[in-house]
Amino acid sequence: YERLVEGEIQRALLYFRRSLRGLPALPLFARIPTMAAADIYGALLAKVRMNGYDNLSQRAYTTSSEKILALPGILLRAIGRTPTLKVCGDSAYTNWLA
Repeated sequence: YERLVEGEIQRALLYFRRSLRGLPALPLFARIPTMAAADIYGALLAKVRMNGYDNLSQRAYTTSSEKILALPGILLRAIGRTPTLKVCGDSAYTNWLA
C-alpha cells in the first residue's frame, strides 16, 4: 500500500513541477492563490509521508497557522521573476513544515 500511495505522491509532484511553466504567464493576482494552493496541497503530501502513508486512519491536514506562516514566502516567490514551487521531498519544503 505504501508503494501505491508513494506512486500517487510522485504523480502529483510531477504535475506540480509541470505547472511551474505556466505560473509566470499568470497575472500576479492569480499567481498568488495558485501558488498558495499548490504549496498547501504539497504540504498535505508531506504529511501523508510523515504519517507513514496511513491516509486511511490518520487525516493529513495543514493548520491555519501553517498556512498563514507560509504566506510571506509565497508572496515573495510570486513577485519574483521565476516563481518556484515548494514540493514535498525537497529539504526546504520539509523545513517549512517543521
